Amino acid sequence: MKDDPRPTFTFMHMLLPHPPTVFDQDGNLIMPDQEKLKSDKENYINQLIYTNKRIEGMVDDLLAGPDDQDPIVIIQSDEGPHPPRLQKDETNFDWFEATPSELREKLLVLNAYYLPGVSHEKLYQTISPVNTFRLVFDLYFGAKLPLLPDRSYVYKDRSDLYDFREVSDAQLDIDRETHNATLNCSSSCLRNGGVPPP
Repeated sequence: MKDDPRPTFTFMHMLLPHPPTVFDQDGNLIMPDQEKLKSDKENYINQLIYTNKRIEGMVDDLLAGPDDQDPIVIIQSDEGPHPPRLQKDETNFDWFEATPSELREKLLVLNAYYLPGVSHEKLYQTISPVNTFRLVFDLYFGAKLPLLPDRSYVYKDRSDLYDFREVSDAQLDIDRETHNATLNCSSSCLRNGGVPPP
């Protein structure tokens, strides 16, 4: 990509840190018998630490050139980790009966942006992935796509995929304005260690 002067759209889907655990926090290969020596949570966190190091290195490479050639960078997770009760019975876990903690763990996702030449005020604290490209296309290409409601949904269980409900902030037991303040990054965020500007 560095040597190609043409504009490109590059999408990368990483399976890390999804199970199975294959790396420790330093990137060493973990064999199945080694994985069993630690808890699922510890294995997940260690693999996540390694994943974050790799993503950070990739972003450093992307932003290593002249500032006027910086790319748009969007880093998002599709979901949070599986809560322990879901791990025990993925088929029958009833999302309609999930606790606020389980819903937060699954639904509050990483949503980081590097938007060169755009003020961080253009982003809003409650933005969800459904509006990512609508906002980017509007800011950079004048697309004027209306933003959609920033909502999250869960289905009842694996047998009832089409029986779904909206999850309210009250069910998540959060104030999204306050909670997302540390999750959404903008132009200077990635260069500032992931911390949004004040």
